[in-house]
Amino acid sequence: MTVSVTDAELRVELTPFEQLMALRRSFAVPLRRVVAARVVPQGEAKSGRGFRSPGTHVSGRVAFGTWRFQNGTQFWAVRRADQVLVVDLRDDRFDRLVLEVPDVEGVAAELSEAVGEGVTAWDRPRQLSRRPEGEDNLLMRREG
Repeated sequence: MTVSVTDAELRVELTPFEQLMALRRSFAVPLRRVVAARVVPQGEAKSGRGFRSPGTHVSGRVAFGTWRFQNGTQFWAVRRADQVLVVDLRDDRFDRLVLEVPDVEGVAAELSEAVGEGVTAWDRPRQLSRRPEGEDNLLMRREG
């Protein structure tokens, strides 16, 4: 797997074998949807993972694919890493990405820099989708 950060997006490129295990193709996430990026021990990331749907899981060896849990959906692409990259998202198909990358600290720092422009992404408050000030909310206002 290759994870790259551009000016506009986070790209997750899966190998053909990883695509088969995850039952998903490579994908990209716009940086505006990234809320936080951090490095955590794999055991900590596993808590609250939920159930696999669809994907591949061999206990203690691999976890690839979509995991659904009480509060959302996660994408996992992890083999036996001690430390994993956890990327929290908003307004995206996944609420969280859990990825094994060779330089986990470097990718986390690069992603935080791209998202926060010098401020770490996880220090920024999570923002919910809001309408720009002054824009009418057509769902709240009914004109006769």
